[in-house]
Amino acid sequence: MKYRYVIIAVIIFIFIGCDVINPDEKIPAFLRIDEVSLDGTAYFNQDSENISDVWVFVNSSLIGAYELPADIPILEDGETSIRVIPGIYKDGIQAVHHFYPYYSRWDTTVNFVANETVTLIPEFEYLDNFEIVFNEDFESSTVDFKASDQSDAVLDQSENYLIDGLKSGVMVASASDSILEIVSKNTFQVTNRSTSTFPTYMEIDYRSSVQFKVGVYANGTESFELMLRPNTERTKIYVDLSKEIGVFSESAEYQVFFKADTIEANDYMSLDNIRLLKHLQ
Repeated sequence: MKYRYVIIAVIIFIFIGCDVINPDEKIPAFLRIDEVSLDGTAYFNQDSENISDVWVFVNSSLIGAYELPADIPILEDGETSIRVIPGIYKDGIQAVHHFYPYYSRWDTTVNFVANETVTLIPEFEYLDNFEIVFNEDFESSTVDFKASDQSDAVLDQSENYLIDGLKSGVMVASASDSILEIVSKNTFQVTNRSTSTFPTYMEIDYRSSVQFKVGVYANGTESFELMLRPNTERTKIYVDLSKEIGVFSESAEYQVFFKADTIEANDYMSLDNIRLLKHLQ
């Protein structure tokens, strides 16, 4: 008889133990973010962004970074505070996710219900924590860039290979083995703000049939940042120039350059909305 009680007790323990060890999982609600918006009109004539992911905080705790479009499980019920910080591909590299230091965060409150989806469109704007070193959209009669002395082509403000507005800055090769190179007309002084703590970013919209380099010249020395791949569709990247500028002394002055030197006839390089932004201390 006692063995029967033992067996019954074991069976009861197994069923109860399963509930203790594997309790019912909480059914999440879902936050869907298909797209975001950016209002840059406080500083720039054209809104141009390539926000690739969002960093999401729930009740002040970071739950993760998600590539857009994103379906995000939320293990909260009822009124919940949500903070969204915009992320980018740093230097255009998809493996390097980074929040952009010059875009605002976005806060809201959401009433979540289990197994239901709430769709949001976060709205961002530029912060006031940076200095605009230059902003070139190639729309005015005077521009901040020119063809370098090495370039075999001129820099035109053209409707051909247009990126934004009415004109873009375009170079077209007339022959094979030509060099296309665009440099800033002015030089800019290196400061202690050109560091990872106080980053210097350059935003660039481009279309190009050929790969080209982006970097800086200072004291006759080239500091090369990265090579951009050909892309005949409009592309925006965020280039962190902090390290490249930071290798020079604070007395140095630098120029920004774009250079293609392995090309064929009729290859082109088109640039627009070039913005050099330096963090304020």
